[in-house]
Amino acid sequence: MRIRAKTVVLILARTFSRRHRKAGQETRFAESVTQGTKLHTIRSDYDGWSHNIDKVRNSNFFLSLRQWQGEPFRSKHIEVKELKTTVGYERIILECDPETRVLTATINGTPYHDIELLAHNEGLTYDDFVDWFFGQGIYRTRFKGIIVHFTDFRYNSNLLLLK
Repeated sequence: MRIRAKTVVLILARTFSRRHRKAGQETRFAESVTQGTKLHTIRSDYDGWSHNIDKVRNSNFFLSLRQWQGEPFRSKHIEVKELKTTVGYERIILECDPETRVLTATINGTPYHDIELLAHNEGLTYDDFVDWFFGQGIYRTRFKGIIVHFTDFRYNSNLLLLK
């Protein structure tokens, strides 16, 4: 019998939100995680998530990636993947020009310019990425949060490649 370790639960969206142009369509995030193409998730609440990821990295907690079986908060969720050693995080700020829909990103205080790669690693296209964080009608222009990494990949180590 396996003794269950303490768990930090991170739930992946199964469908796009109603403010997204693909509202109600499947995100395929769970499949992207298991295939290794979704490397991270970006969330608000840096302090809360960094605290939780530190528990995974520094003690006997595991990160359980899960997805709702049906409607969010009205159905059970299933585990997609359990992680321990590869998890990490970085601080991120995204800003969007509401007229051009051009994004800029700052990761750990340093400008990051490959937004296409950032979107891809999130499991989204550029346009879906913009809609995901800013809505189809750009209802806000700034997002501050955390990148929760599922693999050893970090943007920090790639910043020198941009110069």
